[in-house]
Amino acid sequence: MIKRLINSIYTRFLVIFISALFLANIASVITVYYTSVDDIRNLIQQELANKVDQLHFLMEEKNMSLTESKKYIKGVRIEPLSDMEMKSEQLRQEGVFFTEGKMIRPYYIVKINDAYLKISPTDANAVMNQFRSFLSIFFGNIMFIGSLFIIIGIAMIVRPLKKIAHGIKDVANGNFNVKLKKRGHDEIAQLTDNFNKMVDELNGNEYLRKDFVSSISHEFKTPITSIKGFAKMLNNPSLSQEEKKDYIDIIISESERLSNLSANLLKLSELDSRAIINKTAFSLDEQLRRVILLFQEKWERKNIQLHIDLDQVTMVGDEDLLYQVWVNIISNAIKFTKNGGTIEISLKHEDNIKVIITDSGIGIKDADKEQIFERFFKGDKSRSKEGTGLGLSIVKKILKLHDSHISIESEYGKGSSFCVEFTQP
Repeated sequence: MIKRLINSIYTRFLVIFISALFLANIASVITVYYTSVDDIRNLIQQELANKVDQLHFLMEEKNMSLTESKKYIKGVRIEPLSDMEMKSEQLRQEGVFFTEGKMIRPYYIVKINDAYLKISPTDANAVMNQFRSFLSIFFGNIMFIGSLFIIIGIAMIVRPLKKIAHGIKDVANGNFNVKLKKRGHDEIAQLTDNFNKMVDELNGNEYLRKDFVSSISHEFKTPITSIKGFAKMLNNPSLSQEEKKDYIDIIISESERLSNLSANLLKLSELDSRAIINKTAFSLDEQLRRVILLFQEKWERKNIQLHIDLDQVTMVGDEDLLYQVWVNIISNAIKFTKNGGTIEISLKHEDNIKVIITDSGIGIKDADKEQIFERFFKGDKSRSKEGTGLGLSIVKKILKLHDSHISIESEYGKGSSFCVEFTQP
């Protein structure tokens, strides 16, 4: 407990600020003391000089005796010098101001009526003691009041920090519903605001993580269930060869689906942890032609008409990753375009590089447009189609690594158009 108190930020702040206050006050008191000593000495000296003039007047002008004169002069000690004192004062001139040691005790030695008199104040030390007492009280009050305000101020600073610390502890324990109340507009308020934003992001990520795990489980469970079911049915001795062939084809298809799902998950995982891409210069139009030829058997089988308009474009980027972009977008266009439909692929290099892929397929509902790039999202019409729901998520991630933009225009039932735009120097 004591160790935790010593190591707390509250104690450290307290020690630092009170030490700073103490040193500042000590410096101030010393400065005031030494700058005021001369003023006090001059004040006492002036008062003593007035008393000497008054004594001269009474004894020389009024012809009063020393005893009678003392009655009218207060605050000073008047005494004749002894022979011993006279010897020590012989070299001093008449009326010269002297002090004794370190104490402020000025005095005058004057000659009045052939007698040497020593005149000194009776309360010089009292004045200095009073001045020292004033400084001590002033120093004590400043330290007390200053420390009190420092303690209150530090408590006000540390309290919200403690709340943030408790909030962080709750988040570390898995509670993402923590909300801290923001007060004011200072740095601590900004820290509180950033903490709340962080918790909101973590809460959203936690929801996405759970949804992602649920989606993965569903996507793996469906083909595995199909494979398991049709594999059991193959044990039925009454099946015809044609039925066995159909079941085997289904098992092969579902196995390929699992393989594609695993490959896409690995690709997403790789892209999520990737911050640097391997950029090289390559021919973008040639890359698009290679992808089109890759799917030639599929678009010819569906009797799809392709309209291709490609400018010669050399761009800088990760050639392998961008190849994956065109594979996903063009394969989707072929998959969702009906037999006898059309697909247009254009590449233009004006201010920026634009690749536009337009199909006459089933289109996308307005409500689905904002979600098509989310992981495992499938529109109603595509649920009967083969696929993992990860392709466009991969596309968006790759384009983000290239600081590029993808947009979509679609009319449900009439087709879709994907536009990928690259900013090139």
